[in-house]
Amino acid sequence: MVNNSTNQSRVPENELSSTMEVENKQEFNDDDLIIIWLDDCHRTTTNDLMETCPDLRGIINNLQLFDDVNKCIDYITSIQSNIHVFLILSSHQSIISLFHQLPQIKFIYIFNINKTGDGNNYVRLVKDQNIFNDKQSLIEELTKDVGQLSKHLSTPMTFFNNVDGSIKEKSLKDLSKESQDFMYTDLFREVLLRHSQSNKAKDDLLDECRQSCYDNESYLKLLDQFKKEYNANEAIRWYTRDSFLYRLLNKALRYQDFYAIYKFRYIIKDLHEQLKHLYFDQSSELKNIKTVYRGQLMHKSELENLHRSQGGLVSMNSFLSTTQYKTTASTFILGATKGETVPVLFEININDISSTSTPYANIEKYSQIRDEQEILFSMNCVFQIDSVEECPENNQTYFVKLTLTNQYEEENGLKQLTNYIRMEIEHANELYALGYLMMEMAHYDEAKRFYELLQKDLPSHHPQLATISNNLGTVHYSQGRYAEALTCFKETLNIQSKSWCKDNLYIATTHYNIAAVYHSQSNYDKALEYLETAHKILLESSSDNDRNIAMIYNEIAVGVPMLIRMMATRSNPRVVISEKDGVWTIRTETIIKTQTATFTPGVEFTDTTPGGQQVQTLIVFENGTWIQKITDSKVKETVVKRFVNDQGLQQVEMTCGSVKACRWFKRANS
Repeated sequence: MVNNSTNQSRVPENELSSTMEVENKQEFNDDDLIIIWLDDCHRTTTNDLMETCPDLRGIINNLQLFDDVNKCIDYITSIQSNIHVFLILSSHQSIISLFHQLPQIKFIYIFNINKTGDGNNYVRLVKDQNIFNDKQSLIEELTKDVGQLSKHLSTPMTFFNNVDGSIKEKSLKDLSKESQDFMYTDLFREVLLRHSQSNKAKDDLLDECRQSCYDNESYLKLLDQFKKEYNANEAIRWYTRDSFLYRLLNKALRYQDFYAIYKFRYIIKDLHEQLKHLYFDQSSELKNIKTVYRGQLMHKSELENLHRSQGGLVSMNSFLSTTQYKTTASTFILGATKGETVPVLFEININDISSTSTPYANIEKYSQIRDEQEILFSMNCVFQIDSVEECPENNQTYFVKLTLTNQYEEENGLKQLTNYIRMEIEHANELYALGYLMMEMAHYDEAKRFYELLQKDLPSHHPQLATISNNLGTVHYSQGRYAEALTCFKETLNIQSKSWCKDNLYIATTHYNIAAVYHSQSNYDKALEYLETAHKILLESSSDNDRNIAMIYNEIAVGVPMLIRMMATRSNPRVVISEKDGVWTIRTETIIKTQTATFTPGVEFTDTTPGGQQVQTLIVFENGTWIQKITDSKVKETVVKRFVNDQGLQQVEMTCGSVKACRWFKRANS
């Protein structure tokens, strides 16, 4: 598929299914952290609630209140296990054990607001539990715990496995889906960072945050403060400040919600640039830092991916917080095993400061938290996975060794492929480039959103509108929305018919795309009509017909073999058979293409089918009949017999398994 600021895409290969692909992605609202307050004894007065709830929502926007134990448990068990719950109980010993084993619950707090009961009894029953008799102590402890957990949540990763160095050519076909994502997420980051800051980028950030906290007074005050006081030199301070801004950005990165990540491009770029400046300023200091650590809670499936990818590369697709102190990294995660979550301690070796092009820095002087010797890496830092093993002293915790590397950038084949795609988008509009990358990653809903944003921004006579409409059609087609795809492709054709937007090569491509949609709808007559029109346009528009026709028919995808066969049949093919010195030649001419096969009877040779597939072929003569046997590992043996029948016509019989097809040719006038 060709996709840049001037070229339009063709419908993708192997997309015959009409089933729409739906991404399994959680709705992006505020956070994946929840505070649940259960007051089953009704000890909390209305005034207490009114005073305390705003403060709690100032920490986490998602606050749920319950006064019934069963309803509370039902709610907790109904949410996904990757949602982290901070549970507040109003001092009731008998119910604590009911909550202790629920994997969603990370902390339990006893808020004995009226200072009644024997709270100390509860300490022995629940780990990670604290007892508070005043609101301020609860708020302070909860704020600290939320900040710590937020920093230790799982980091999104993509993997690249090319241990044997097998990539030699610019082809995506040999890359796994994970390795493709590895490349595309890095290119996505490049697109975000290469564009200059703008008021629009800042407004997008503010709007995204405001939508998530529109009814939270504490958040709105902080957002207003950000709007008035923020400047690029304070990006790290705002990022490390435990607030909704930090958690919203990291949730977007953690779930790889690319549209939401785009909305945060303003802070992402400033944060990256500040780290880059510090990286150069601290070069002498950073040379002395050889090892850093990170404690992280990971899902078991993520750990399995790491284990399976040992020896390969991993890209951390968010800003990565680490510390120079092993004890600091390990303290928070030890004993944190619950459900599908596994505590993992990363040891990251930095052999050479020049071993990466991704900046990192000691942010202690710039951070809101200044006692952790924090080393912060920018997005998409790449590491080699050296080992993944259980910790000897604690078999519930895993120890992962990584080494900072630029091996990805040095991998010749992948570098060529990345540069090829980079050239496709380097001069493109930012939104267009992001839409292109989303299509390549099969994130069709997000591709649609980027293209539609760009569509709204462009003036009504902008020539790129045709390309955008075409690519929106391709998005719909890829999701099996054929009616919507047809509407977009016909709108593309309408735009292309304007004098300011005429380009016959792209008009022919659009006709093909429409033909492909009709083919998928089983409307073969219409499909053939548009395919023939595409071919006619190419024949009439260029002196380099063969090259353009080959480009169209080599790059078009869905239904092409069927369409070409239908079109070839209608085009009255001409077959010329000749022989010289025992070597025979068959030349088949149609309006689409001309094919020539040269062979010696009884000697097997490699032939190319009309669809471009190479097969082994053997031709012999028996009693006036020409017998051709075609073998291929992917299909059954095909036998083609050619002979002159009783009516004087050349008859061709093709047999494949139990299916037989016949065709008759009459002699052409010489």
